[in-house]
Amino acid sequence: MTSSIIENPGLRNQTRVFQDREEAGVYLAKALEELRGQDAIILAIPSGGVPIGLVLKSYLQLPFDLLIIRKIPIPGNPEAGFGALSFEGDMVLNEGLVHRLRLTTKEIEE
Repeated sequence: MTSSIIENPGLRNQTRVFQDREEAGVYLAKALEELRGQDAIILAIPSGGVPIGLVLKSYLQLPFDLLIIRKIPIPGNPEAGFGALSFEGDMVLNEGLVHRLRLTTKEIEE
């Protein structure tokens, strides 16, 4: 599987770029137009990702499902995360962020 980051540098450090999540979904769907009808699936993370995922599903005509995970919040900043945990116990960390934040093993486990 190959992956890439879709980025518009003009949107960096901006707030309230899109009117709502539906508009954000349309923007992303246009950037992913090459996937229309391909062998792919839209996976959305509740709750904020669902409205975007539904736009992608409709626009790109792809199957849709939910990815149920738990964000691992940054200590002192519960809105931001440095990793995710699945119901099965699989953990994925943003290693670069963990390093920059100097998080200890104990802080990660907590």
